[in-house]
Amino acid sequence: MITQQPVTRPAADEGSDGLTVSDIYDRASPGVVFVQAEGAASESPFGPPGGGGGGAATGSGFVLDKEGNVLTNAHVVDRADQVSVRFGENDVVDAEVVGADLSSDLAVLKVDPDKADLEPLPLGDSKDLKVGDPTIAIGNPFGFDRTVTTGIVSALQRQIQAPNGFSIDEVVQTDASINPGNSGGPLLDAAGRVIGVNSQIATGGASGSVGIGFAVPIDTAKSVIPQLEENGEVERAFLGVTTAPVDSQQAEDLNLPVDQG
Repeated sequence: MITQQPVTRPAADEGSDGLTVSDIYDRASPGVVFVQAEGAASESPFGPPGGGGGGAATGSGFVLDKEGNVLTNAHVVDRADQVSVRFGENDVVDAEVVGADLSSDLAVLKVDPDKADLEPLPLGDSKDLKVGDPTIAIGNPFGFDRTVTTGIVSALQRQIQAPNGFSIDEVVQTDASINPGNSGGPLLDAAGRVIGVNSQIATGGASGSVGIGFAVPIDTAKSVIPQLEENGEVERAFLGVTTAPVDSQQAEDLNLPVDQG
């Protein structure tokens, strides 16, 4: 059971307006959506629900603008044949995957703005966060839509593994309870602004949340979103070098000045 308490530490650039969790939920929940992807194939960091196998992955997302752009996790919609977004209880619309970046585990979806009541969520600044700051997560854990949980920033500068094996840096750790289905939903600050995208949990072998969740920082999303909207992908420089062990026979064949390496 979530106890409703006043949030007493708003963002530094705004005066205290006495927001409660209920106030923030009332403002933000209309902009949080339920995402369903048919045929999604990526392995979910949350475990079996939404994992690989070509079934239906479910997760969360949130509205970015009035043009119909929605942000979610890339692993929710990876290689999906069909994606739909539900606003509220019954307002389901088809969505197009505009772009996805597995390296940051972020994806931008597009819905017809004439078919949905779009309530964009304001974006905060994850660089300003401090350990102990209050956090609010809204999402669809286990299909229970628009569930709110609260906690604090448990740690900063964490690192998690992206779906393609690369590392995601500057990750926000929170003890706000998140579970399968929260993936892609917003992590909010005390002013109701998005500070991260809930992406993974550590379970310690349990089947659900044990109070260790990870959110891709919104500052990372801010740099990725324009590229996904414009190009459908994020271009990154990389060094095309691979290594392999060399035994004595290979060293001889390659005329190397060593026996192994």
